Amino acid sequence: MKILCDISSRPRIDKYLSDLQLDELYSRSFIDRLIKNGEALVNGQPVKKSYLVEEGDEIELSIPEPESSKVKAEVIPLDIVYEDPYLIAVNKPVGMTVHPAPGNWNGTLVNALMHHFSGTLSTGSDPTRPGIVHRLDKDTSGIILVARDDRTHSLLSRIFQERKIEKHYLALTVGLPRDLDNEIRTGIARSGSDRKKMSVVEGGKDAISIFRIEKDLEYFGLLDVCILTGRTHQIRVHLSHIGYPVLGDRTYSTLKRELSMLPLNLQKRMKYLVANHMQRQALHSSSLAFEHPITGERLLLKAPLPEDFVQTIAFIEKMNQAIL
Repeated sequence: MKILCDISSRPRIDKYLSDLQLDELYSRSFIDRLIKNGEALVNGQPVKKSYLVEEGDEIELSIPEPESSKVKAEVIPLDIVYEDPYLIAVNKPVGMTVHPAPGNWNGTLVNALMHHFSGTLSTGSDPTRPGIVHRLDKDTSGIILVARDDRTHSLLSRIFQERKIEKHYLALTVGLPRDLDNEIRTGIARSGSDRKKMSVVEGGKDAISIFRIEKDLEYFGLLDVCILTGRTHQIRVHLSHIGYPVLGDRTYSTLKRELSMLPLNLQKRMKYLVANHMQRQALHSSSLAFEHPITGERLLLKAPLPEDFVQTIAFIEKMNQAIL
């Protein structure tokens, strides 16, 4: 690709190429990578990204072929909620890891995507994560977006970064925050005592969650939680912080804590509940709403409640009737 510069000022080459808004130059980081790798020549010579473009300069770009993923394709069923030439929305089942990692190279969402959509997924920044724009925990079910090309991937990432996507989750909690303000705003950072956990701390990254009571289940609650930020484990950290932990969350709560929040005559039933119906944190990514980055269409993508949620709610309602 050759570009003949026609300019009145002298911008940096990285900014100049970004401002052209060419589909092939889908992100600033991609442009930086081209320059760093010597794949952006000015008048036949490699330059640094700080080079100031002059009128009449000829920029020659060598756009590399997308790096092929080394992830193994596996025949795993997928619940496709939405699909077009640019992106895919999948209803991820509980127990499925999003992408391969050391010690867990098989059975992931990416392995399944490689079978269903091989050759039509974005490369992203990591060949082990083709198509993956954002993530859900292994034991969180629901809607997740997948990009089919690098331009769409970059634009979707920007939507998330700029908070232009409305993300709703359904959470089953122990106890119900009836009398609390429905906005939780704190700082969240990595825990100083356990690097696998996050904590509410002053000076942490801003985290905002807004909840609405979807269903009053007496000693439990079904909450609709809209997160305005996307911090790691945000909902689980926030709900535990205000005293109403997500049912079954063994990272930010304990069974002992949850039992202490119930009357004695419900504690045995609670043990049965977490052993037989909700054997994970009760958190489900229920919907995503955003403007399609390519077509401009307003999308509202939804994932129905999974079976373990349905069974758990039914069990709780039956349990409540038994103690009336």
